[in-house]
Amino acid sequence: MKAIIIDTFNYYELRTQYVYKELLRLGYDVSMIVSDFNHITKSKWEETRDNTDFVPTKPYYKNLSFARICSHSDFAKKAYCRICKTEPDVIYCLLPLNSLAKKVEKYKKRHKNTKVFFDIYDLWPESMPVRKSIKRLLFPWRNLRDKHLKCADKIFSECEYYKKFLPENFDYTVVYLCKEKRNIEYKHDDVLRFLYLGSINNIIDVDGIVKLLSAVNKQRSVCLEIVGGGEAEKELLDKLTQSQVPFVNHGKIFDEEKKDEIASRCHFGINMYKKGLCIGLTMKSLDYFCRGLPIVNSNIYDTARIIDEYKCGMNVEDFRNEILGRFDLLCSQWSKISENCSKAFTDCFSVSKIYDVVNSALAK
Repeated sequence: MKAIIIDTFNYYELRTQYVYKELLRLGYDVSMIVSDFNHITKSKWEETRDNTDFVPTKPYYKNLSFARICSHSDFAKKAYCRICKTEPDVIYCLLPLNSLAKKVEKYKKRHKNTKVFFDIYDLWPESMPVRKSIKRLLFPWRNLRDKHLKCADKIFSECEYYKKFLPENFDYTVVYLCKEKRNIEYKHDDVLRFLYLGSINNIIDVDGIVKLLSAVNKQRSVCLEIVGGGEAEKELLDKLTQSQVPFVNHGKIFDEEKKDEIASRCHFGINMYKKGLCIGLTMKSLDYFCRGLPIVNSNIYDTARIIDEYKCGMNVEDFRNEILGRFDLLCSQWSKISENCSKAFTDCFSVSKIYDVVNSALAK
C-alpha cells in the first residue's frame, strides 16, 4: 500500500512528521511532496529528507504578489503529476494551497478507491490582512478549496475557529498543531520580560503590543525579547524606540536550545494580532505552550478559549489601563500559571492526538 503526503510549505516539524510516522507504522510505503521554496526565508530549502520530493518551484519575494500566485500554480501542477505517477492508496493533503483541492479531486474521480484526507491548517483568503471589499473579489480563490472538499473521506481542521468559515455540510475533526515538549528552567530577574517569537508580519498588532508594553513600563521595568523577523520588523522596532520601551532584538533564530535560553528569562509570550483575521491558533502560541510560558493573547480565538479554560495567561482584546494590575497578580502566581500552560500543551497539542486521529480515519 502506498501513501502520499502533500505538504507545500514543509510543516514537517509541526504536522506531517507525525502523519508520516503513523502511516509507516500502519504498513504504508510513504512519500512526501514538498515545495523546494521556503515561504519564510524566500529561498530554497537546503535540507534533504528520506522519501521526500522537494519539488522545484518558481520563487517569489512578496507575499501579496502575482509571482506568488504563479509559484503556487506551478507547484500544484507538478504535485498532481507526481500523484498520477505514484498512484497512491492514500493521499494526505495540507490546504492551502487551495488549488491542490481541485487537483486531488480530479485524481479521486479517476481513482475512486483512493482515500483522501484534507488537513486545513490555514484559510485563504479569509486570513489575509486585506479589506473586506477586496476579500469579496477573492471568493473564486476560496472556492478552489470549498467546491472540492467533497472528494475527501475525512477533513481535519487546525482549529475550532475555522468551522465558522468553512462549508457547513461537512464533518470536521479538529487536530491542533503538534510539537515536542521543551523542558526549561526559568530564571527571572527584576525586569518583567516579554518574549516575541516568530514572524513579525503585517497581521500582528504592532500598535497594540507597543501600547501594552508602554503602559506596563510606566509601572515597572519591562523588556521585550524579540526572536524573529519580517516585513513589520522595522515598524515594531521604531515604535518601541519612540515609546521608550526597552527591547533586545535577537533576529531570526532556528536553534530550539537557543530559543529556550532566551525564553528562560521571560515571564510572558506575546501573541497579539489585528482584529478581523481568520486565525484560531498560531505557531507562535504553540512555541509558548510547549515551553510552559504564559501567554498574552489578543484576537486569536482558540488560544483565548484555552487561556480561559486553563488559566494560563491573559486575553487583552479590550485593552484598558485597569488590566495592568493583573500582571502583578499573574507574576505572584507565575509558577502555577506556567504549570497550567504546560498542562494545556499536554491536553491539546500532544503528539499522541494526531496519531490517534490518523489511525482512526484509516480504520474506517
